[in-house]
Amino acid sequence: MVQVQETGQGVRAGERVVIPKGEVIEIQEAESWVMGVYHVRWYLAARMGLAVALMSWSWLEREEFGTWMSNTWDFAKLLVPLLFGGVFVVGFISALLPVRPCPYRTCSC
Repeated sequence: MVQVQETGQGVRAGERVVIPKGEVIEIQEAESWVMGVYHVRWYLAARMGLAVALMSWSWLEREEFGTWMSNTWDFAKLLVPLLFGGVFVVGFISALLPVRPCPYRTCSC
């Protein structure tokens, strides 16, 4: 499904159109600041991780750092099973819900 940017060929700008995969000739990436951030996301994550490591090294004593990491690990052990369980349940529920078919080739459903 794509959203049309310009009016033409019986489709107004802003409408969503379903195009079969075999009819797609080329996909062009939209130029925006969002895509710029998307391309450097791992570099940004590494910088943020390094910044947290440097700040914790300079602000915390060794014993405080150990306590902080221990509490972080305990929190992760509590949170991750709930997260995975929730995703698993939502996957089952979404598989049971009927898909509402759109009767039109172009729709904004």
